[in-house]
Order: sequence, then structure tokens, then C-alpha cells
Amino acid sequence: MGRIPHRPGGPWTGILLAASVLGSCLQPVPAQTPVTIVLTPPSPAVGGGVSLAPQNPPQDFVLCSWFRSATATDGNSQILTYYPQTPPVQTKDWAHTGRETAGPGCALHIAGLTLKDTGNYTVLIQSPTRPVLATVHLPVSASVLGSCLQPAPAQTPVTIVLTPPSPAMGGGVSLAPQNPPQDFVLCSWFRSATATDGNSQILTYYPQTPPVQTKDWAHTGRETAGPGCALHIAGLTLKDTGNYTVLIQSPTRPVLATVHLPVSASVLGSCLQPAPAQTPVTIVLTPPSPAMGGGVSLAPQNPPQDFVLCSWFRSATATDGNSQILTYYPQTPPVQTKDWAHTGRETAGPGCALHIAGLTLKDTGNYTVLIQSPTRPVLATVHLPVSASVLGSCLQPAPAQTPVTIVLTPPSPAMGGGVSLAPQNPPQDFVLCSWFRSATATDGNSQILTYYPQTPPVQTKDRAHTGRETAGPGCALHIAGLTLKDTGNYTVLIQSLTRPVLATVHLPVSDTPRPGLSAGAVAGIVIGSLAGAALVGVGAYFLYTAALTAGRVQGAEEVMPPPAPQCMLGGARCMLGKAHPRAWVPPPGDVPPMKR
Repeated sequence: MGRIPHRPGGPWTGILLAASVLGSCLQPVPAQTPVTIVLTPPSPAVGGGVSLAPQNPPQDFVLCSWFRSATATDGNSQILTYYPQTPPVQTKDWAHTGRETAGPGCALHIAGLTLKDTGNYTVLIQSPTRPVLATVHLPVSASVLGSCLQPAPAQTPVTIVLTPPSPAMGGGVSLAPQNPPQDFVLCSWFRSATATDGNSQILTYYPQTPPVQTKDWAHTGRETAGPGCALHIAGLTLKDTGNYTVLIQSPTRPVLATVHLPVSASVLGSCLQPAPAQTPVTIVLTPPSPAMGGGVSLAPQNPPQDFVLCSWFRSATATDGNSQILTYYPQTPPVQTKDWAHTGRETAGPGCALHIAGLTLKDTGNYTVLIQSPTRPVLATVHLPVSASVLGSCLQPAPAQTPVTIVLTPPSPAMGGGVSLAPQNPPQDFVLCSWFRSATATDGNSQILTYYPQTPPVQTKDRAHTGRETAGPGCALHIAGLTLKDTGNYTVLIQSLTRPVLATVHLPVSDTPRPGLSAGAVAGIVIGSLAGAALVGVGAYFLYTAALTAGRVQGAEEVMPPPAPQCMLGGARCMLGKAHPRAWVPPPGDVPPMKR
């Protein structure tokens, strides 16, 4: 079979063009320049700062998260998240120490470096086109003399002096290091005999101008630091008794020093026992039968007149720090510090009374007050019952005739954008609502925030709050800077005097490059592309077959002369091949049967 001639505009031009277009779509994405992280300076030292700058990040990134780890899978190691909007926003996470900030290009800046900052750091850059992970090792160096955390040389020992030397409960004390390095750049205090447990770290002090101090896990709200790295503790309690260690960071000689702090009390107050029977301390509820949505005061009766502080616990005991709500100091003016069990609705007042606003059914339980006094520390407990109407005694969805649903706006939110979750038909008399990142409203760890529609409205953050969630009228939840991790179920618990309501919605967050394309649209594009490829293949086959047939007919027309009339009649001249100089032989299969 001869070569098929190519003619401009013929069928092969379309075939080659279709194949070229199809092939360009079915190619892998071009290799991207890898993202690396550059340290500036390359050899950071104790007390200085460092910048970790990603190189060649995606230009369209919508957020980035930094982790103090070699991976980006452990939320406990997450330092912060940065959103390059206008103006930029950054939210702090569990591993944030108060010294980290982020800037343009997702660079991480760490100030006041310590030897503990040495380790791996990972950045996760979220982009619609190509999410990126990059890791770098940060070494923090110290001088040869200071490479080990040992006490200062014997000739200049660092000790800690207590002032007063025998502090008493309710008073204050200063723990002042003697002979600290004159060039120290920071110091950290620990409620421990060592400086290795981050959970015991109280604060870190930076002697710059002006001085700066950051609070850590063991800070109770009563500790401050001052010149020479002295630690001051106010409102001493018996629980403050123990070892205290200071770690002083210096380029020439980092130092560790430890001291034991004894806190004394009177003989009557050496044990935390209830007051003598003749003057019992009880707690009175006002009103005596508090209801959901209202408020209540828990007022101790006959407290010691010389009390120096009192602490409230959401528990039948005063031994679990996780149940501690707040601590109240009756100085002038009074001071109160919040603790782990504080929900944003509790305050304390004269006589150590505890006031709780916006009551919910979950507030039902035992409450204990620990009143510290030099003469007689006191414990007292009361049970708080919170009642609801008959209709609202169970947390069930609203009646079917007025269902509460949640509407997403936009309905198909995309990564980097925002979304609003708006309850429809909520009770008009609701007094508060709580949002949970869960399909239920029973796990406090999944609680995002609580909203109170008073004037002005108030909202309190909870454990699952990331810094990007806010609430608004009608109890709508707004989330900014969406990530793929935001995908999941969200539940709202609306507390009302007439009908408490639960409603749940699933939030899908897409990572499509074009926000307008839903998952169904993307699937349709993929299916359409495959169908188009199949049609191109079928079309190519038919065009190829047509081209073969056309070429064969054209070749036959070039060699076949028009038959003479006598040939059409079957004359002898035709049979002998003498009608023309060249005899014509029809192609095989084209010879008609001869008639007899």
C-alpha cells in the first residue's frame, strides 16, 4: 500500500492538532523549585534572634503554619499560623512561647534564643496549587564556658536570697539572685528543683529597655520579675512552699541556682480544715433556685475577717488545679485572676462571693471555696442546682414544626476563604449559644466559643478556638482563613428558657484552584476530558479509514481510461485488448459476472 498523500487542510491536520492538545493536558505538572529554609544569621547564639525564611514559597499561598518538630502532624508542637491578607494576621498555638512572630513570605522570627530552642522546625504552606512542607534544623550555640548549664564558677557563686527570710501566708516575697552575670540576656524561673520541665516554668524575663517578661505554664497571676532577675510573689499561700530554680542565660556563663521557699502559717491555720464548729463557714445561694439563663451568687457566710485571698473550684475539693475557676485578693483595689475552669462568666466580689452569669445546665454541680487566712484557712462546699423549664429539661432539637437548621454561606467554602454557619429559626429568647467542632455538644475539648446576645454582645473563647472564629447576631459562627483541617461537623447548642436546641451541620472545605468549581464540577470536567479523549480516538479511526479509501479510489481513477462504447457492449476488440493501447483490468472484486 502506497504512502498516503498529505494535503494542507486534510484530515490529518485535525488529527495531529487534537492529539497535541490532548497530550498537553495529560502531562504531569512541571517540576517545581523545592522550598528550602534559610537561617539568618546562619549560626544563631543564646540571647540573640533568628529568622527562618522559606525560599521559593508558592506565590498564591493563603496561610502557613510553623511547628517545633520535624513533622506537621502534632498540634502540640504548632507555634503559630500566618495569614498574608491585608493586614496580615497571625494566631498563636500550643507551642508559642511569646517570642515568636511571623512576617512576609511566611518567615518565622524568634527572639531571645535559649539552648532549648535548638531543634527541628517545619513549615506547612497551604496553597490552592501546591501545598508545601519544608523542615530545617536550628542550632543555638553558646560560648565554650557556657555550653553546659552548670552553676557559675566557685569564685563567683550565684545564690538566691529571700526577702523576707521567713515569708508568711498572705504576704509577699522576693527571690533575688546574687552575683548574676552582668551580661545576661534573659532568665527563666521554674517552680521546681530543675530547669528541664516546661510545665513548671513560671516566666521569662528580658532585661532590655523597657524590660519584657512572658508568662509560662506555671504562672498563677501573682508572679512578676524585676531588675537583676528577681522574682516577686504576692499573696502567698501554703501551696507556694517548695523549690524554685532560676536559669540565667548569658553569652559568657549561663547559670543555674535553686532555693527552697518556706511559707509559714499560724498553728491554727497549718492544716486546711473547716473553721471551728462555733463559727462555721457556709455558702448561701442567691437566688436559692437559680434557673438556666439567669445568674447566681455563691456567698460564704462568716468568712475570716483577715483573709488574704480565696480560690473557687468547680469541684467538691480544692486539690485539682484543673477545676480551679479564679482567685480573689481583697486588696485596694481588689484583684482576681482567672484559672483553668474559668468560662468567662464568673466574677468574684466582696466577702469572696462568686457570681456566675448566663447559667446553663452544665453549671450544675459542686463548688468549693478555699479561703486563706493567717488565723484560720477555711474550706466550704455547696451544691449548685440549675433548673430549666419542662420543655427545656432535655437538650433535644426544636419541635419538627420549627426545626433549627444551619445554613453555610457560601455553600461550598474553599481553602483560604471564609464561611458563616447561621442557625435558622433559633429561639427568639435564647440567652447564650455554644459552638462545638464536633457532632455532639458533650466534649469540652471541642468547644469553640460561647456567645451572649446581651448589649453589647459578649463572646468567650474555649479550648477549640483557633483565633479565626467569631460569633454574631443570631448565633452565627464566622470562620476566616479556612484550611482543609476545618472540614468536619459543627454543632451549636442554643440555650433558651423555652426550648434549648441542638443543631449540627457538616462543613466541607475544598482545595480546588478555582473557588467557583465544586467537587461535582471537577468530577464532571475529569469525566468530560476522558469522554473527549475517547471521541477523538474514534474520530481519528474513521478519518484514517476514509483516507485509505479515498487514496485507493484516486489511484484507480488515474490509470483507468474511459471505456469505449463497444467495450460496454462486450465486443471482440475489448476482449482482445485492442480498443486502446493499454488494456484495462478492473480491480479484484469489481468484475461483474458474465451473462450467458
